Amino acid sequence: FVFQEDKAIVGRQKNYEISLFRDVSVSRDPHAVIHYYADSVRYTVSCGDEQKRVMVNGQFITGETDLKLYDVIGIGQTRLLFIPVCSDKFAW
Repeated sequence: FVFQEDKAIVGRQKNYEISLFRDVSVSRDPHAVIHYYADSVRYTVSCGDEQKRVMVNGQFITGETDLKLYDVIGIGQTRLLFIPVCSDKFAW
């Protein structure tokens, strides 16, 4: 999945930036949000709300968590490998 805004909503709705519509263990409401902060070239992931469960590298997160190259984001039964296109060496 590629998103071009400052945030991507992850969930089961087909209109979300990252739609996991085939994974019935993912919420139809926003399950997670991935943010990109251009000023600091930083990516984070957070839960859609406190009821949702999201993992980074096999550990459940409780708040906004920084993402780095090759982190594995777990949402429901889905695992996403994080590969950023922007870094301190290149940004659009």
